[in-house]
Amino acid sequence: NKALAMQKENHEAGNKFIGYVAMAKQLTGWRTGPDTPWLKDAPCHPLQHALKHLERAYKNFFEKRA
Repeated sequence: NKALAMQKENHEAGNKFIGYVAMAKQLTGWRTGPDTPWLKDAPCHPLQHALKHLERAYKNFFEKRA
């Protein structure tokens, strides 16, 4: 949800799409941050795959394949 909110804010500001690599770096911060300590309990691979799925969904939408 944080990644989706970040993408929405970024799009509304007129900026380019945030790719998977940049989002994965954010994920590291979210996992170690004080606001979301429970993310550290989850394995990182499912979280990374969720970011990949989000990237694919955004690309498909903006390339009119959705």
